[in-house]
Amino acid sequence: ITGGILNGVVAITSRFISQGRTKELQKMIFQMVFISFISALLFCAVVFIFQDFIFGFFGAKGETLKKTKDYYNIIMFSLLNVSIYFVFIGLLRGLGNSIIILLLTMTGVIIYFFLAPLFIFGKFNLPAMGIKGTALAGLIGSVFANIFAISYFYKKGLISFNKECFKLEKNTVKKFLKIVLPAMGQGLITNISYFILLKIVSLFGNYFIAAYSIGLRLNGFVMMLGWPIGVSGGVIVGHSLGKKLHERAKMTVLTGIKTYSLITFTLTLVFLLFPKFVINLFTSDITVVNYGINFLKIVAPVYVIMGIALIIHSSFNGAGATQIPTNINLISFFIIQLPLAYFLSKIDGIKENGVF
Repeated sequence: ITGGILNGVVAITSRFISQGRTKELQKMIFQMVFISFISALLFCAVVFIFQDFIFGFFGAKGETLKKTKDYYNIIMFSLLNVSIYFVFIGLLRGLGNSIIILLLTMTGVIIYFFLAPLFIFGKFNLPAMGIKGTALAGLIGSVFANIFAISYFYKKGLISFNKECFKLEKNTVKKFLKIVLPAMGQGLITNISYFILLKIVSLFGNYFIAAYSIGLRLNGFVMMLGWPIGVSGGVIVGHSLGKKLHERAKMTVLTGIKTYSLITFTLTLVFLLFPKFVINLFTSDITVVNYGINFLKIVAPVYVIMGIALIIHSSFNGAGATQIPTNINLISFFIIQLPLAYFLSKIDGIKENGVF
């Protein structure tokens, strides 16, 4: 949800800045923060009310269910805080200021890694909180990151605390939602798809669940290298379209595809040539390793195609055309991926590999 809002903020910021509409952007910041916060509040409230059913659906029972609830009841306040933080990250991306994003992220992470052991194990006369300590450390880290972000934008003159900036304007909210709602759909479709896949995966036991989790981590690692390229390209696309430089927008997309394809092709070769070494970085269990090797043999060859899709999706989002990648995700996940994963896993000789 917040990822969708971030895409909307990037699209609007890059377009407004390129057209010199700084004062309009100033008025929109509160509206964007408000929509993001309300979205997170509704999400957190629904999960809080139905947490027994939701966590139980994914297999949490007994002590695991209790610990999951303990963790969530603190971390949901972090989610509310992060909903505001993502708006600030979107603004910085739209402005093309990646250095401040790095500093803000480092601030939250350093505070988290300093506080987490203190809260988890109860150092310096603090009570030992266990898993709740990780949630509390994360909450404090995200609060400080937000404080620094607000102070940065206040000094830059993009945030002010006068009455004009706190007014909700219907037309502005409608324009923002028109971009944001389809972008939210992209993330929701992807995550719901992963949840359903996890349910299919769980039928094959803990070893396969572990291998699937490692596979998702590796996919995430590959995608993590592409997201900065895609987002940066999306920002340039937004700026270019704002100035009606359509050829520059097209060249930006092509440059992003070429750059990221070099990375994905290299990783494909590494994963295919040394699959056992890669999976052994996560586990030495022979059953999990064998499943993991199968994962890499099946999935790694399409990393280049996945990478091209990521860059193009980011470019659509940067242009504010968020409905197009949402439609693509809907078809690829719900009409193709999920039915195939279910039916292929039922075929003798394919079984678990059908999910991959």
